[in-house]
Amino acid sequence: MAGSLRWFRYTTDDNVNFAFIGDESNTEALAGQASNWTVSDPFYTLPGNLKPRVAYFQGQNGNRIIKVIVPTKTQYDNLAPSSTLPDPINPADPALTFVRKKNEEITRYPSSLDTGLLDGDNP
Repeated sequence: MAGSLRWFRYTTDDNVNFAFIGDESNTEALAGQASNWTVSDPFYTLPGNLKPRVAYFQGQNGNRIIKVIVPTKTQYDNLAPSSTLPDPINPADPALTFVRKKNEEITRYPSSLDTGLLDGDNP
């Protein structure tokens, strides 16, 4: 992380809004200021059963990779091999280039299934 941390709005694939804290310069360079959290936005942070969309950007020499949470599905879908971010540590350096998407949004839902191990609660 190169810059200060601040709160941003994360919109799930189901259009539910949450707040997350992220690096200001990297997140704004990727998503713009439209994803900045405001007092009228949701008060709840990303729940533990939700893994957000993530993208990685790499420096020209390959020795530094930056991980950025992608606030909206549209922004995630629009990432291309030509996508870049300004280098937050040294703006005079060439831009960081998009390397890969970590995962699309993953939500883990609870289930009533039992693993079947004998633990005394089933006859």
